[in-house]
Amino acid sequence: MPLFRYEIVDKSGKTLIGVTDAASESDVRERLISKGWTVNLVVPTAPPQSQIVRAGAVVRASHLSAPAKELMVFFRSLQSYLQAGMSIFEGLSQIAYQTPNHAMRAISERMASRVQTGEKLSNAMMEFPRAFPPHVIGVVAAGEVGGFLPIMVGDIALDYEFSQRASNRLLRMICLIGWVNAVGTLLIAPFLPIFLPVVAAGGDIGPAIGAYISWTGLHVVLPLLVLIGGYHAMAAGLRQPGMRPLAQKLVLRAPLYARASWMRSLANFTRILWRLQNAGILPIQAWDAASRASENVAIGERLQQQLPALRSGCKFSEMLAATGLFTSEDLRVLAAGEVGGQTVDALQRLAAYYEDAALVAVGRTKWFGLHVMILVNIIAIGLAVICGIALPYRRLLDLFGL
Repeated sequence: MPLFRYEIVDKSGKTLIGVTDAASESDVRERLISKGWTVNLVVPTAPPQSQIVRAGAVVRASHLSAPAKELMVFFRSLQSYLQAGMSIFEGLSQIAYQTPNHAMRAISERMASRVQTGEKLSNAMMEFPRAFPPHVIGVVAAGEVGGFLPIMVGDIALDYEFSQRASNRLLRMICLIGWVNAVGTLLIAPFLPIFLPVVAAGGDIGPAIGAYISWTGLHVVLPLLVLIGGYHAMAAGLRQPGMRPLAQKLVLRAPLYARASWMRSLANFTRILWRLQNAGILPIQAWDAASRASENVAIGERLQQQLPALRSGCKFSEMLAATGLFTSEDLRVLAAGEVGGQTVDALQRLAAYYEDAALVAVGRTKWFGLHVMILVNIIAIGLAVICGIALPYRRLLDLFGL
């Protein structure tokens, strides 16, 4: 018989969560109600063939995703539940019950059912590659290995919060630039060639306004919509699980963006390696788990390539040198710590350094993109002024007989 997960409120007002087998969902409800309990939720524990019912439609689990804002709330809520002493299953069940997002609810319910059968949270997350990138799953797996899962979940939530704030600031700046362009267009409109005859003659400006709107829609609005649509289509394609490695390798070839991705990846790696070593995890396990948490797949692969050297007895400093990702100063700091028996402290200092460097690099990348956008905007306004004022200037003088 199939299994069903339920959530009820007993006679004392306490919320309870459990699993039972029954022929159907209605049988479970009748059984629980007969005991005098209030039924909040009854759902199947494992939909067949990795298919999930969402908003009345059946979709594959691998196709489900959720907005970044919902994922931020998901990880922050899960951290709170785990720190409160709840099990992972109970935390996921509470999130599924509370979230208004249909996709996030389906994802949480599915993971809760898999965790209840004994699977790890990281394994359950692998079923949703569009919702959870590989480095996020790697961070969760590292938390499971080291026994500090709530801390790792909190780190993931913090990353999503930083990204959300940066996106909001960028959106506000784009809106501001849009308003500036709108006002500027209105100011130069009377000087465009299609307006000059009307202005000189003092006639009806209706046809001129219609011509101006038509010209703007064809030469400004339509190209802008094509560019925005193309950008979103390209971004959506590169976010597909199969395209992520290619996208992340391309990022490493872009100025400034490469440094931001590089610093964030090394920050994740050194922070998790430090925490796992501090928890007494074997070096080879710590290195393997930390390298899988690298944000950039290409950097993670270079770190993974050093595992055979670690098995042969190499030190961390020698392995870091072999990757070619770290500076000589970092290597000397770690080598000195290994000689003095303070490897954990040296890793902690490296982690703090790369976290600060990652924040600076990400900030510079955001400002670089904003400056490029402002520069393009200034050039566009300049061209509009030249075309709208300088070129018809001779014609304007002729109309007024000057």
